[in-house]
Amino acid sequence: MTVAEDLRTEARVSLDAARRGLPSTCAISGGVAHGAVTMKTPRSSRHPRVHAIKVPLSEEIFTRWSKRERLHIRARWFAAIATAIAIVIVMRNTGLGLAVLVGAIAIHLVDLWARKQSDALRPKLRRDGGDVVLDGVHPEFARAVEAIG
Repeated sequence: MTVAEDLRTEARVSLDAARRGLPSTCAISGGVAHGAVTMKTPRSSRHPRVHAIKVPLSEEIFTRWSKRERLHIRARWFAAIATAIAIVIVMRNTGLGLAVLVGAIAIHLVDLWARKQSDALRPKLRRDGGDVVLDGVHPEFARAVEAIG
C-alpha cells in the first residue's frame, strides 16, 4: 500500500519542530502512524551535531521495512562469509571455489535488492540550514508537517 514514486513529495520543517515531534501521519502511506522509526540527521562541516528525528510510520510499513532491513543485514553477512570461504576453497579447488563465489555474488545481489526495498519504505532525511527536509514522503504527511510549521 505504498504510494507510487511519482506521487511522493518532500516535507520541510525546522529542526526544533522536528525534534519536538512530527505529526502522527505515516510518512510513506499517508495513513495513521502507529509508531516511529528513528533517523539521524547527516553530519557536515556546517552541522557537526547529529540529531535524532522520529519519523512516523504505520504498522504495515514499519513491518515491511524491518523485514527488508533484517534481510539486508543477514544477506550482507552471508555474502561476506561466503566470499571468504570461496577465497579459501579456490586455492585448493578452483571449480568449487568459483561456484561458491558465484553463490556469494548471488547473495550480495539479494542484499542490494533488500537494501533498495528498505530505503524505499522510509523517507530520505537531509539538513538545509536550520531545517530538516524529508524527501519521498506522502503528500498527506507533507501537508501535516506544513501545519506544524
